[in-house]
This record gives sequence, C-alpha cells and structure tokens, in this order.
Amino acid sequence: MDTAKIISFLNQSASIGSKEMVELSSLKKEFPWFSTLYHLEAKCLKNENKFGLKKTIKTASLFAGDREVL
Repeated sequence: MDTAKIISFLNQSASIGSKEMVELSSLKKEFPWFSTLYHLEAKCLKNENKFGLKKTIKTASLFAGDREVL
C-alpha cells in the first residue's frame, strides 16, 4: 500500500472525487479492514453529490472506532 498516496487523499479530502474513488475501490478490495478507505469513499461521494452516499456512510460507520467523529 502506498501510504503517501493515502496521506495525500486525507490532506486533500475537500477536493477528492471520482478519479480517487477508483483507486480507493481497488484498495478496499485488497485491504477490506482499513477503515480510512471507507471514510474517504464516503467523502468522495459527498463531494460530488453522487448516489449511494447514505449506504456508504452506513458502511463507514460500521468500521469507525468512534461514530461521533464520523
């Protein structure tokens, strides 16, 4: 896993979109236990007002350690 890429996604979370969504989906398949990927996927959908945001937030909340932070 490229940690620098994940950190850059976190630093630029206000501007991530569908391009980053493709990379996050492939990383999720490889590392399904990594909760940050689910949070970033929800952020991508929120930034672009895409369909499936509610379902993604529910899934991300299952992986969140503290749901109030989510």
